[in-house]
This record gives sequence, structure tokens and C-alpha cells, in this order.
Amino acid sequence: MLKSRATHAELKIKASLERLGIKFCFQKGFYSNATHYIVDFYLPKCKKLCLEIDGGYHLDASQQVYDERRTRFLEDVRGFRVKRLTNEEADKLSDEELLAFVS
Repeated sequence: MLKSRATHAELKIKASLERLGIKFCFQKGFYSNATHYIVDFYLPKCKKLCLEIDGGYHLDASQQVYDERRTRFLEDVRGFRVKRLTNEEADKLSDEELLAFVS
């Protein structure tokens, strides 16, 4: 689901990616039949990476099922890499650590 506002962690990652000069799309959508999946960050130049910043609701069982289905589609059908960070992990990442994470 597209959010109307970015979280603090997403804004931090967005600023870091901009500082590092990494091209990205924020809240990029991809279609699978009748389903529309939105990823937090799509970094096409970083080996087609989809970077997800997960809040606490991703611990919910039904959300985990949805996340797994979406990850399978992105990896198996679209050939993307999917990496996840929690909000807490994203908040603590330095620019150098983020660069290593997306490489």
C-alpha cells in the first residue's frame, strides 16, 4: 500500500542514498496480474535491488505472508534482489554501511 508519508527511517535512507549519489525510485510500483506491489526503494543500478524498510507491523503473521508472496514475485518473476531493514536498523546505518549493504 502506498503511504501518504515516509517514515523517519525511510527519510534517513533516502537522504543517505542522495548523498551517496545512488540513483533510486522511492515507493516504486510493480504489477503482477491484478496485484500492484510497491517497494520502498528500487535501486536499478545496484543489481536491481529492492530495499524494504520494515516497521513493526511486518511482524504480523498476515503481513509476513503478504511480504513473502511479494518477495517471491520480485525475486522469481522479476529477477530482483530484495533486502530488508527494520526501522531501527535503518536509523543506525551510516552512509558507508548503507553503501556496503546495497552493493
